Amino acid sequence: MSLIKRIKWPGWIVFILLIGIIMSVFYQSIGTKKVIANNYKIKNSIITTTYSHDVSELPGLNLQTETEVTNKYTMFIGIPTTDSEMVNTPIQKWIEQQKKEFKEDVKQNNNQLGNGDVAHLNIQLDTKNITDEIYSLLFTVNRYTGGTIEQQTIKPFTIDMKQNKILKFTDIINMDDEASKEIQKLIKEEIKKDNDSNFNIMEDLLEETLRRFDDLKWVISEKALTIYFDEYEITGGAEGVIEVEIPFEKLDSYINYSMLMKGQEPKHKEEKKEHGKKELDPNGKYIALTFDDGPYPKVTPRVLEVLLQYEAKATFFMLGKQVEYYPTIAEQVAKAGHEIASHSYSHTDLTKLSSEAIKQEFNETSNKIETATGIKPTLFRPPYGAYNDEVINYANNNGDSIILWSVDSLDWKSLNASAVINTVTRDVTNGSIVLLHDIHESTADALPELLASLRNQGYQFITVSELIALQKEKGVGPHFGKVS
Repeated sequence: MSLIKRIKWPGWIVFILLIGIIMSVFYQSIGTKKVIANNYKIKNSIITTTYSHDVSELPGLNLQTETEVTNKYTMFIGIPTTDSEMVNTPIQKWIEQQKKEFKEDVKQNNNQLGNGDVAHLNIQLDTKNITDEIYSLLFTVNRYTGGTIEQQTIKPFTIDMKQNKILKFTDIINMDDEASKEIQKLIKEEIKKDNDSNFNIMEDLLEETLRRFDDLKWVISEKALTIYFDEYEITGGAEGVIEVEIPFEKLDSYINYSMLMKGQEPKHKEEKKEHGKKELDPNGKYIALTFDDGPYPKVTPRVLEVLLQYEAKATFFMLGKQVEYYPTIAEQVAKAGHEIASHSYSHTDLTKLSSEAIKQEFNETSNKIETATGIKPTLFRPPYGAYNDEVINYANNNGDSIILWSVDSLDWKSLNASAVINTVTRDVTNGSIVLLHDIHESTADALPELLASLRNQGYQFITVSELIALQKEKGVGPHFGKVS
């Protein structure tokens, strides 16, 4: 059965993958919005690029993240890289163009930004392997540069890893005049068939768009071809991104099946063992170390090694998108006996989302984590520490607890091991929840000396659940931990 659906901001929210490097950016309270804030403001641009290894479930595809933070805007971009410059160059060129246009708009709207109104560019990457050699990359761009309107656009790439090239529409569909007319007809039928949509389709715009097949925004799955139309591309009003899905059975005569070999079967997951809980001394000195934004292959395993060396347990607030990329790393964390928690799917500011989008951020992350680790998380840390009544209510109804922090290591800002050690040891106290990130090598560098220093002060390292139970805290929270 064919499907068409309209994607409206913020209904289909992104892989915006806003990495928690910018977790401590100061936001002002608006309405019921509450945010963890430090007594400083970011005045200068902080740019961090983090690289990953090729350990995702898509061999040959690496994930790079780039984040930039100023007092006027934040920017997060998920960037795929391969060993082929023929693949990397056009993707990088497109990303650079998005950054350039965004910064130009920010400069133009400079007087409207700041004092709580921060522009943002979030480019989320969603990936799927169609065959062992063909991957679909779907970028979702969410851009806000002031005012009341937030723009969402789509940009797909389909890459052939064996041939080292980006595929065109005509590589997948055997095009001739007959095929062209039939596919245009199918797309129009699917748009009109959806009884729930009241699209203000401009026939002249649609006709013009469909004549340029190699400019169409499309992705393929094992069973369907999906076409995307950006807002205003074929409509006369703000309809949002329009997605049209056409089953292959309707395109059977035109599909280039020689390129679409059957993909690999999903790997069998081993059952996970639960780790027993230890008895805690009510008079002991305890702190909870927490790590956000992973799992990350270059850093998370190093963190696990140090924690094992010091017999320390920690809580890992994982991003659903990262778990999707690196499920084996997430599984390693669980098998080491650490607590697994959720940090949303795409690291977007939940206070700016609809109720349905908030639900999606919770549920999709939970599902990814449970699939990878066998553990359904019950702790949730909202990105940037930003929450409102809708976030609290959904967490409460879902049986989750909101966990924030009382000690911010500022590891995302300093990217310096000594600074992390000094900040944490200065601010920590019995009952603290410490915020760290397992995406920075400097954080992993700091851990041996940091844990040794804290242990010498008599601290023991426990999970967040153990800490809040010891403090006799219950319910949705939010729970912050103790401050010095």
